[in-house]
Amino acid sequence: MKHVMLKKAVAVATAVSLAASGALFSEFPTHAGNSFFWGDETSYVNESQTKLVHLDYADYVVITFAQGSVEDYNLYFGETCINKALTKVDDEGTVVKWLTTVVKPGTLKIYKKDNPMFGQEVEITKGYSPVTVKAGSSSDAPDYFLARGTISTFDYYLNPKNSDGTDKVLPTHTTFDLQHTRKVNSENVTTKSYVPAVVIDDMGNSVSGKDIVAEFSIENDAQKKWFEGIDKVTILNQDNTIVNSQLKYATKVEEGAYGTNGVITIPTGQSNMRTCGIYQMNIHSTVSEESVTVPFELVTNKEYTLKQNALGTKVGERLKFTLEGQRGEYYGSPLGNDQKTVTLQKPSGNAVELKEIDDWSLIGSLFTLYENCLDEPGTYRVSIKFTGYPEVSKRFEVYEKATRSGRNKKPSRKNNSRVDAVSRATSTITIGGDGKPSSGGTMYQGKFVLNYDLITNALVLDELKMGNTASENVVSQFYGLTEVEYLYDEGAEAFYSYRDYINDFAELHLDGRETLNFRKFAETAKAADYQGPNKVQNMLEDGSYGCLIDFKFYKGQEAPEFTGLKTLKGEPFKIQAKDLSFVKAIKEMYVDNLSMPLRSDAYLKQCDIDRENGILTIYPAAFNFYIVPQEAKHTLRIETESGYRSVELSLWYVDELPTEEIQEEEKQDEPKEDEPKEDEPKQSEVTPVTPTSAPKPVYVAPAPTPTPSPLPEKGKEEETVTPPSTITENDIPLGENNVVQGKVPEKVALLSVNMKKGNKLLVTWKKITKNCKGYQIQVAKKKTFAKGSIVSTTHTTKTSYSVTLKKRTKYYVRVRAYKLVNGKKKYGTWSGAKKVNG
Repeated sequence: MKHVMLKKAVAVATAVSLAASGALFSEFPTHAGNSFFWGDETSYVNESQTKLVHLDYADYVVITFAQGSVEDYNLYFGETCINKALTKVDDEGTVVKWLTTVVKPGTLKIYKKDNPMFGQEVEITKGYSPVTVKAGSSSDAPDYFLARGTISTFDYYLNPKNSDGTDKVLPTHTTFDLQHTRKVNSENVTTKSYVPAVVIDDMGNSVSGKDIVAEFSIENDAQKKWFEGIDKVTILNQDNTIVNSQLKYATKVEEGAYGTNGVITIPTGQSNMRTCGIYQMNIHSTVSEESVTVPFELVTNKEYTLKQNALGTKVGERLKFTLEGQRGEYYGSPLGNDQKTVTLQKPSGNAVELKEIDDWSLIGSLFTLYENCLDEPGTYRVSIKFTGYPEVSKRFEVYEKATRSGRNKKPSRKNNSRVDAVSRATSTITIGGDGKPSSGGTMYQGKFVLNYDLITNALVLDELKMGNTASENVVSQFYGLTEVEYLYDEGAEAFYSYRDYINDFAELHLDGRETLNFRKFAETAKAADYQGPNKVQNMLEDGSYGCLIDFKFYKGQEAPEFTGLKTLKGEPFKIQAKDLSFVKAIKEMYVDNLSMPLRSDAYLKQCDIDRENGILTIYPAAFNFYIVPQEAKHTLRIETESGYRSVELSLWYVDELPTEEIQEEEKQDEPKEDEPKEDEPKQSEVTPVTPTSAPKPVYVAPAPTPTPSPLPEKGKEEETVTPPSTITENDIPLGENNVVQGKVPEKVALLSVNMKKGNKLLVTWKKITKNCKGYQIQVAKKKTFAKGSIVSTTHTTKTSYSVTLKKRTKYYVRVRAYKLVNGKKKYGTWSGAKKVNG
């Protein structure tokens, strides 16, 4: 009674306030159900789905908006705004949740941000809290559950893949896509594509001589830049497993009748692309880490026929056919993973897509249409299309229903071969790698990491009866686990008993005042004497499980960011870590899942660790290119001492490095502003020594007669240099412009420097066959190549280079070759500079 009186008092006070401000009568507070409105009677939240939800381990107030999202409103309990403590349940924020700080939070007030004169109140609990409501924080909850449960051996060792072929380990989202608005790619990459099917022979070669051609619609400058930066195209199978990482392909951008198109051409007959079926091309660009995956189809050139096994079929009877090739070949993949489409056009003209097992089956060459499909007399046409195979169709006639009952009668379920074909040897059902139920055989006891926010969001949607397929799978898997054992935070520094937590939560809840959250619990509870499991699997956002992975990758402080993960072919990786303390904690490093750690001794130089500067050098000798080809993705696993997580990095050898990825060592080799022009005579055959904090002597080439030390610059102290008696490869002397003396790359001969369509500069030069590892290209606005005028410095192993430049600008281009000495670039002489107008 007091609660109703208070509500009326609030309404009257609000009405008086609105009247004093000149509000219209329609803006006075009104009452409907458990809600009060002011301004109008518009419902801003869905009242039946805005309520207190009791989960097994926490209480949440869940708010479901009828208009807009959480970004449009301010929410209060009493005088406490809870907006900063809200977390999204769905992607759009139309459903949000608040971890309650009190047992009875009372009435929720919703104000429109753009007009606080309009709003709504919803009664969440009867009565009010005896203590002040605090907003709390989303960080009051733990980050993860650690649970144990059973899983089929097949799913335990299954390695699900992302769309780019990498292992799927962690969930990509903890919210759910209720509005079906989630996009795989941003608008900065081109995804609208068309790839016609290509017919191939037994060797995988195109029958017509045409290549695989993928056309992409380019709609803006960002998409064009992304397409022009394509540096890797990888072929995957339908399971996203990489089948060809060394693909030969070509790209171009062209103007068509309907706009700009990007074209990727892939020759047929390449490795692991010689069988028919659906493949996927994953396309990566240097512009961003965002990649695009596009399916394409290779169709066998074999011909198949569909022949009836009997005539005179009546309505309600089944019909059998023989479907095979000219030499008796089966139709469809022997693995059974085809995308299968069977369409039946009935005499009435209706076309129906039939379902496998329910309506048809194909066992070997025997194709059967079941009696439920043939429900009217007349002429039918059945069309069959499996991916990788040509479409096969057949017309046939069905007569009026027969009076006899024995012919082709459907067998009872226990004798139905269709059931036998799909009911494997086990009745245990688990969720497979695609989020769908899958059957296994032997079961395995595993440890599972569950993202707290993912689980909570799925359970909340289940309570509201708003879940989608993904959230329902997550709920099913969660309740199918044997036991949740621990709660812990990011880094897994301490584990807390789940059973102790929920009992303490329940005990405090009975007092009717404040609720217990994980943060308060961890302040007083004793952490378990447990360091974590050996291997775990993470539950993904569709209810499936990710790859089996060592828990050490998630225990400890997070690894820092790294640069230098790409290098030119044949050169060492110079990997820079942003956290020096992490580098100091490195214990061992491994590449490409090899069992032996990398060595850095005098007998085998595979790596160097510069702990003072945070640089990891990985030499080509570290890799076995017979096992993992140089062009493929390589992995570097770094094991650390306790306190830091182990980390696995992806390394790539490339033909060309973009300007921003040039190593610091290479930048130091750029010419200075006072470097002599190509046409000017050289002033000296020795490089003057400039004293610094750590001066380094520079030698000229050894000769039979003693060579004097270089002269000091004017006004600077003279340094006495004693040439070594024996000069090794490590001490190869340098002359002017840091050019290697002796056997150095010869001077590069430029062949052409031209501007192409789209203001793209194309530079070509003659290949140097001896004593050369690659080339350095510089583009500048001044002939002197002064530092401030350089617009591009790039390294490549090719004999051509292209870059898009500004219009109506004069540029100069030059090229020089380099060789490697102990992993360091030693350059030859620059070519003559050539001028080009942008």
